[in-house]
This record gives sequence, C-alpha cells and structure tokens, in this order.
Amino acid sequence: MTILRVSQWGVIIITFLSLCSCTRHVTISITGLSTTDKIPESGQVHEYPNLPEKDDQLGPYYVLYIESEDDIPKLASEFTHHLYFSLIPCSQAESGYELWGGGVFIDSGENSVASAISSTGHKANRYKVHIPIKAEPIIQLVHGIGALDVKSYLGRVYKEDLCVRIGGGQMGGGALLSNSVKTPLHFDGEAGFSVAP
Repeated sequence: MTILRVSQWGVIIITFLSLCSCTRHVTISITGLSTTDKIPESGQVHEYPNLPEKDDQLGPYYVLYIESEDDIPKLASEFTHHLYFSLIPCSQAESGYELWGGGVFIDSGENSVASAISSTGHKANRYKVHIPIKAEPIIQLVHGIGALDVKSYLGRVYKEDLCVRIGGGQMGGGALLSNSVKTPLHFDGEAGFSVAP
C-alpha cells in the first residue's frame, strides 16, 4: 500500500514538473539590415556545444539586427540546449520546417553597442543573425528536408512575407520562443534574397 502511494505521488510530481517546464516567450523586433562576407568566429549566444569549426563558404550574407528588452543569453542558458533563429513564411505557425536557420550573435559592431535604449524607452539588448544572399544554399537545405513538399513550400515562400523568430528547447521540456517578426527580405529561387521594396 505504501509503495502505491509513493508511485501515485511520483506521477503527480512528475506531471506537475513537466507542466511547469513550459515555454518562456520573449519579444523581439528588427532594427536594421546590412551585409557581410563572413559569419563571426565568436559572439554566438548559447551555441550548440562541440560543433566542428564553421565552414563559411556560403557568403555573402544579409545581417538582420534584432533587439529585445529580454535578457536572451540568460534565458537561453536556462530554457534551451542551444539558441537558434528560423527564417520562415510569416503565415507559418507550426515549428519544424524553415527556409534557413542558424546561430544568434551578440551585436557588438562599431555602429552598435550590445545594449541600448529600445523604441519603447527601455533598456534593450541587440543581436544579429546571418542569412546567405545566394539561392543555392537555401534550395539545397529545403530539398534536404525529407517529409517536406518542396514545390508547395517554395511556392509559399515566393508569395509571402518572410519572418524571423528565435528559440530553442531542452529534452526535459523547457523552451524559449520569440514572436515572429517580418523581415524586409524577399526570396527568389534563381536570384536568392533581395530587399523587398
């Protein structure tokens, strides 16, 4: 009888803990766009551990600058195994497929400081993500997703606005997820990315 009570309490406690390890939501906005030839060698926020050195043969890149009043590095270390961004059609609510993704970096460039005042007047932290300008790596990535209807997905990408979001998760159930923010980018399967008028 005692063993049964302990088992019942164990199930209740495990259920409670799994419900408590919920998703932490953060708010981001896009504050700028530039280009670069390479992804930085350092400054990635909560990166995937033990990856081999980055093969940076995909440049040049568009650099999207992201701002958040949330302390994303601190939250990423608490709620994720590693932090990443996803570039997706804006209508895509589900997780899983992405047009492009990668690491999130602290923006410490000469034209920016790592923290500043946001448009709402609060302290904000600045980050950046890198997206190859050329079409080839994007098309290769999309074709490498086994269960994806590539023709339909790319048709959707060509017609829609593109959004970026950041996030990550842990095997234990915790997760970090931002809102999706419209980018100024448009994708064409031949030319790659361009800035939408």
